[in-house]
Order: sequence, then structure tokens, then C-alpha cells
Amino acid sequence: MIQDSEIDQLADLDGFAAQIAALDAVVSISNTTIDMAGMIGVPTVHIRDDKFSNSWPLSGPSGWYPDMPFLYRQHRPWPEVLAEARMRVERMISTPALQPTGELSAVI
Repeated sequence: MIQDSEIDQLADLDGFAAQIAALDAVVSISNTTIDMAGMIGVPTVHIRDDKFSNSWPLSGPSGWYPDMPFLYRQHRPWPEVLAEARMRVERMISTPALQPTGELSAVI
């Protein structure tokens, strides 16, 4: 994990977009990171907690980012959910069309 505090995503959206674009993949919850990754096409796993939210569908793909898979917690322990997220990301970046350009990295 890399934490880059030089970019404030609320004040520098271009810098934030550049950070996300530089990643091989994103694993995150529903936030600006998900939207930015979806908009610029970075392979992303969207983790959904069990709490209801009408912002995202309860199942199936998102109308905004149909290629972005959801990973539903389904009352499982977080370590199990994150292990599945890692497995999904590894599969995504091993696909020839989505080959990473460097080491797997993340920005939090």
C-alpha cells in the first residue's frame, strides 16, 4: 500500500485522477475512488457491505460501470472478503487485455 498525502482529492481532481490511472487495479468501497476508477477504466473490485444503500444495485452490474464487479460481504468476516477481493484482482490483471504496467499498487 502506498499512501500519497500530497494529493487532496477534494482540491485536486486532476491529480487524484492521475493517481488512480497509475494503479494496476483498485479495491475499494463506495467512494470517489470507485467512481474515478470506473470512469477511467482501471480494473476495480467494488466491495459492498451488508448495509443497504440505494446508490448501487443490490445485485448484478452497475449501470454506470458494467465491467466493474461487485463483491458483497454477505456477513462474512472482513479478512475473508479481502482475500476474495485479492483473488479477483489477481485474475483481472492476469487477463491479457488488462496486463499491469508494473508492480501491483494501491493508494489509500
